Amino acid sequence: MLFRSLNMIVKIKDYKIKAIPCENNSEGMMGKKFDSNFLGMLFYLNPGPQSFWMKGCVIPLDIIFISDNKITEIARNCQPCYTKECPNFKCDYADTVLEVPGGLCDTWGINEGDSIKID
Repeated sequence: MLFRSLNMIVKIKDYKIKAIPCENNSEGMMGKKFDSNFLGMLFYLNPGPQSFWMKGCVIPLDIIFISDNKITEIARNCQPCYTKECPNFKCDYADTVLEVPGGLCDTWGINEGDSIKID
């Protein structure tokens, strides 16, 4: 896929995550799995309230909400949903969202308030 050539590095604490920009915000990780090419998907959004869901996702995700290069909220270990009524994971304000494999934030000790840098 073309977008995989657009890898970026997201730095949180001492960790580096190879990420790709989301091509279609309404699909995100729907039907996709992380692989050796990327461990995160970045969403660049209009600043404001954000809402994500797990409809059609195939793996659990941590959804990291970011504003001005700081993590404002984390929805941890969000489970895939295959029904019409899926839960929404919301935050009051974010300009960027990073999706990573579920449980990664707990494993790496990533928390609200941590700084983030995208190269």
